[in-house]
Amino acid sequence: IEFENKNLTSDLFTRFPKSDIVDFKRGLDRIVWYEFSVGYEYSLALLDKDNNTLEIKFRDYFGLHSNYSKFYSELTNLIWEYYFTDIVNVDLDEIYNRNDVELNGIKIGLNGIEFMDTREMLDWKNLDFKEYLRYFAVHKTDNSIIHRTFNFNEWNSERLFCLIRTVKKERGN
Repeated sequence: IEFENKNLTSDLFTRFPKSDIVDFKRGLDRIVWYEFSVGYEYSLALLDKDNNTLEIKFRDYFGLHSNYSKFYSELTNLIWEYYFTDIVNVDLDEIYNRNDVELNGIKIGLNGIEFMDTREMLDWKNLDFKEYLRYFAVHKTDNSIIHRTFNFNEWNSERLFCLIRTVKKERGN
């Protein structure tokens, strides 16, 4: 990813090489004035291996930029397609080679997932998940009290969601 940073005295562009990108997060938040929703703030962020972040934010007030929703969706899909798919595929290879992957307090393996804090193990047949606009939830199929939620605007949540969704689809019915 390359963008002009308007620094004319040194390098005109800032670059994030694909090989340096390690994570991605996204967010959609309401803009509230007093008690009234007046628009949305869209945000995307990339993290590189040196913990530098590239944040992209834009706002739509009163629906004046109604095309921002479509732009946000397209930009998210492009980041997935060109930058993030390879990262998730490395994690999937680890899982299929019988190595566990740990993200956000969840250990993912071929047999299921484990909540690291409680050591609660859910095999793929007894695990379900639900995706919402801003977050996703993972829970035990027959007891939704045993659950965790993850905001998409937190590091590693996109990876975690994609790994759970992919392995569940292949191993859990």
